[in-house]
Amino acid sequence: MQNPAPRRDPETDDLAGLLSDLGKLFFAFLIFPATWLVLSACVVDAIKGGF
Repeated sequence: MQNPAPRRDPETDDLAGLLSDLGKLFFAFLIFPATWLVLSACVVDAIKGGF
């Protein structure tokens, strides 16, 4: 997938890239595990409920 945004000059791109990477890490470490926890809780609840 190609990045639609034009490349900025390296000095500003360092900070923007860092913030972007931190945002992705935040999303990956917070959102995905939370989703898996909710899904597993639903599955466990369904199994306990005799589903």
